[in-house]
Amino acid sequence: MGQSEHVPRREQRLALAVSVTVRHRGSTRQITGELADLSENGCKLLTNEPLKLGTEILIRISTLQPMAATVVWTRGEYAGLLFEWPMHYTVVEHYASLFAS
Repeated sequence: MGQSEHVPRREQRLALAVSVTVRHRGSTRQITGELADLSENGCKLLTNEPLKLGTEILIRISTLQPMAATVVWTRGEYAGLLFEWPMHYTVVEHYASLFAS
């Protein structure tokens, strides 16, 4: 699994621990993972199935609709995801307070 260069953060990421489901775009097979942090534009995902750089996925957090994201970095079992469309900050804060790690 490759590693990308450091991607500078646009906003603060809030630590949390919540189970999520992930699937590759165009696939019905789901894998499970856990979010380690969350921001308006992305998140850090822990999964036991490696994701490749540039992979387009759909991630479902709790009761939210699945969100499109792209893998922008990988480190071991962790992957950094960039959402196709940003989350509203109040949603990020809500999930961070519900699932604080």
